[in-house]
Amino acid sequence: MAVTGNRRPNIVLIMSDDLGYEAIGANGGTSYATPVLDGMAAAGIRFENAHVQPLCTPTRVQLMTGKYNFRNYIGFGLIAPDEVTFGHLFSDAGYRTCIAGKWQLHSYNPPDEMPEARSTGQRIEDAGFDEFCVWHAHHTEEKGSRYKSPIIYENGKFLENMEGKYGEDIFADYIIDFMERNQDEPFFVYFPMALTHRPLEPTPDSPEFDDFVPPSNLTLGAGTWAELEDWDDDARYYKDMVEYHD
Repeated sequence: MAVTGNRRPNIVLIMSDDLGYEAIGANGGTSYATPVLDGMAAAGIRFENAHVQPLCTPTRVQLMTGKYNFRNYIGFGLIAPDEVTFGHLFSDAGYRTCIAGKWQLHSYNPPDEMPEARSTGQRIEDAGFDEFCVWHAHHTEEKGSRYKSPIIYENGKFLENMEGKYGEDIFADYIIDFMERNQDEPFFVYFPMALTHRPLEPTPDSPEFDDFVPPSNLTLGAGTWAELEDWDDDARYYKDMVEYHD
């Protein structure tokens, strides 16, 4: 997949979700083991004066559109239906395009809270990508788990037989398959990761993983935020999540 002759470069853009600057060893962190990220920092280029939004959705919208949030904000958890993303731009430029990971930009509010804002964002099908494999493509009360036994929407259908599988592994495998299938063409891959955003839950490397039942799969169809997410996180799993992310 190396660049040869006049061929345009392949681009893989990975965005972590709520991973603190201080969590990475290359940034001076000592609480977690991040050897892969540390190696990338040592061998590549580091941006030491960079600024992002302090929340997941505003960061993703800003990154995908190249606009400050005050220029295209229509509501939290939403991106305007007619917004031009880098998916559109790369597709128009002749790239094969793929997104795998977290969407959560079409419909954010549960049915009993600000229902007028529901389904007012951009559909994943309209975001400019040739292929997609995402979590939270539709309503919030339908999103369920993003980690163990995830609910994932892939190219127009929900995946089946997800019990015991791990969302981030599914996204990564999909991306690898996409790159292998399109290695003879220039491609753009966007991986908006689910990790390390709450809920803080065991990963496949955690001893508790096999017996863990994701609370978010037990509250499907709820009408309010309290009903959907009124469960406790376990902070001890953040370490597992950071290191699995690496």
